[in-house]
Formats: sequence, structure tokens, C-alpha cells
Amino acid sequence: MDAQVRSLLPRFFQEIGILKRFRFCGVDAALEQSFFSAISGWSLDMTEEQLQRYATVGLVMATTAYRHTPPDVQLAIALYTFFLPIIDDDDILSYEMIRQFPSRLLEGSPQLHPVLVHLVDNLASMRHLFPIYSATTITADTIVFMNAEVQIRDGGEVDIRRDVSVGYVDYIRMKTGLGEAYAAFIWPQLLFPETKRYIQTLPHVAKFIALGNDLLSFYKESAAGETENYVSQYTASHGVSEGQALSDITDTLVDLDARIKLTLGAGPERDAWESFLVGYAEFHLHNPRYRLSEILPEYCVVRPVS
Repeated sequence: MDAQVRSLLPRFFQEIGILKRFRFCGVDAALEQSFFSAISGWSLDMTEEQLQRYATVGLVMATTAYRHTPPDVQLAIALYTFFLPIIDDDDILSYEMIRQFPSRLLEGSPQLHPVLVHLVDNLASMRHLFPIYSATTITADTIVFMNAEVQIRDGGEVDIRRDVSVGYVDYIRMKTGLGEAYAAFIWPQLLFPETKRYIQTLPHVAKFIALGNDLLSFYKESAAGETENYVSQYTASHGVSEGQALSDITDTLVDLDARIKLTLGAGPERDAWESFLVGYAEFHLHNPRYRLSEILPEYCVVRPVS
């Protein structure tokens, strides 16, 4: 399977037109300074190792996928992406803290952990950076994500059956993928004030973000022996091999990219999508979490600053 992923990913990069466009030069120093300045006075109840690990995720995401956005937008995205992966870390957040997040947010009650308190502040800041629809989408998608996580933990493992479960597999993946939030981040208000110029792409972009993560994180999950993921559920619900599932997902991503580009046409909105495409792949290539340097070392090279 490693060999198949090793050959599949460069083909995917080629088909969406980014194979020769990687340009990651490391985390932006100014953004990193702004990030640690922002959190320096916070008591997050985290170890230094935990803080650095999740800070890396947020900073790499903002520096790669959203390099085309202004510095204040990149900082907001870096903070958001710092907070969200912590939801899955039982050493930091208890299940009850996550379970109560949506209701406490809607009630205006204090959250049960400093990370969640600052996440709420981060969500509130989005209305200053994005159109009202996008800012609300980011908050709504965060609530949907939390709600889905609670359902998965409360409900237990679902019996995925061939043909019967196809709709559910896609449904729950879109709920846990945060695709709408990260789609909204692509077009901040200052640069893209007219939502009508890109809003028709949002369902395709949201799906691309979720499935793109599934494809680019599969190696890491397979190496770790993880089986509760979209690829395994797709395999079970469609009655195909893992290899065929990966190929199908790749074809879907290529089709989504073509639809997005066709809808956007030429112009700055399309340029932002093109920049995001390159950066989203780079986020996975340069984030140690995904371990892609083990099978694609030639694509994980940090370029010198020109």
C-alpha cells in the first residue's frame, strides 16, 4: 500500500496542476512572533511540548494554505488551527468539556477549559475579517464538528454495510471535516468583498478539503494501524479494495478542482484558490503529523528564502 500511495500522490499533484509549484520556505517569522505574542499571556493548562506541537500545526497551515491572505487573517487561522486539533487530545480536554461546548457557546456560559475559552474569542474575531456569511459559517461549522465528535463518541462504532451505508459515510465525513470553515478562510473580506464571486464553489471546496485530508493523511493512519477513517469506511460501504478507494477519492478530488476552477473563471478569486491548492498540499507535506517525508522526501524540501 505504501508503494501505491507513493505513486498516487504525485499523480494527484500533477492532475490538479501543482506538481511543479511547491515553494514552502518555512514558517513565516513575523507570523510566528505574532502567534506566540498573542498566546504569551494565556494560561492554557498545557505542557510546553503540547503547546509547541499544536502551534506548529497552526503556523504551518496559515503559512502554506493561506499565504495569500493578510497577516491578521493568517494569525486568526493559525490560532483556530492551533485550537481545533486539541479537541482530539484526551490528555488536554476531557470528553465532558467537548460535550458541553456547543450548549455553553449558545448560552453564553463560560467554557470548561482555557483552550475552549480562547477558541470562542477566536470565533468572535472572525466577523472582523470575513463577510458575515463566512464568519457565521466558520462558527456554525465548528459547532457541527463538535456535535459530530460527540455523536461518534456517544453512539459508538457504527456497523458500516455495503451499499446501505454509502450515504452515511459521506454525511458524517462532511460533518467532521471542517471543510466549510476552511473554505471560508480562503476569501477574506478585505481582498474579496463580493461573496457572489465565489459562493457557488463552497460546497465543492468544503468537500475537497475533507477528502483531500483523507487522501493526504492516509499514509500516516495506515502506518499507525488506524482503521476508523473515511478510506476504510468507503472501502466497506462500496465493497472495494483500499487501493480502489484511494483511486476513487483521487478522481473525485480532481473533478472537484475542475468544477471549482470552471465556476471561478479568471480573476483574483481563482488565483486565491490556486494558491490554496498548492499550500494545502504543502501543509500535509511539511507537517510532521502526516509523515509524508517517509515516502515523498523529494516533495518535503524546505526551499531557501529568495
